[in-house]
Amino acid sequence: AAVIAKQPERYGITAPAVAPFSYDSIIVTTTTGLEVVAQLAGVSLAEIRELNPQYLRLATPPRARSVIRVPAGSGDRVAAAYAELPRAARVRFMSHRVKPRERWATIAARYHLTAQEIRSANPGVRSTKLRAGTRLVIPAVAAPSALAVRAATGAAFGRRSQPRLATHRVRYGETLIGIARRYRVSLRALRRINALPVEYTLRAGKRLRIPS
Repeated sequence: AAVIAKQPERYGITAPAVAPFSYDSIIVTTTTGLEVVAQLAGVSLAEIRELNPQYLRLATPPRARSVIRVPAGSGDRVAAAYAELPRAARVRFMSHRVKPRERWATIAARYHLTAQEIRSANPGVRSTKLRAGTRLVIPAVAAPSALAVRAATGAAFGRRSQPRLATHRVRYGETLIGIARRYRVSLRALRRINALPVEYTLRAGKRLRIPS
């Protein structure tokens, strides 16, 4: 594919006209969350993620000089706003202390993330079985802020502080998209709150949590 792309005419292929990829960029020297940059640029997190797919954890690495792409025409404005931000406001993370018998999936569902997102934010914790007392980094930049805050509040003040979520028992023949439409929630939100991978096969009898 690489050889053909370099000389498509030799292989009888006419290369389509592609518009130039335009963007501005800012330089950061401390860990910076993509959500923070998105807010400064006045665009969605999805747009900043699309411009910066190299940052898999939705934040730049610590103690490193990094380049973050922003929409064309917004570079100077974002850089000026970023320079005024305190260091502590440039990234948003929370921590979670593992309780006895807690698993990756249950912790991920509590913060409305996937287990893979939690594991990616904690590369130093390689074991599939978590130890009680371990401190995990929760990437708040990957979660809807209101849901993440409610989950953190519940962790700090006990179960009574957590919002009650509706549950649904799957019936034979039901699909995730059908259940999502029934409760008027997005399919992505339904998967996220139940820590379900995209290729998950739904089974009758399973209980699903329904996001509010």
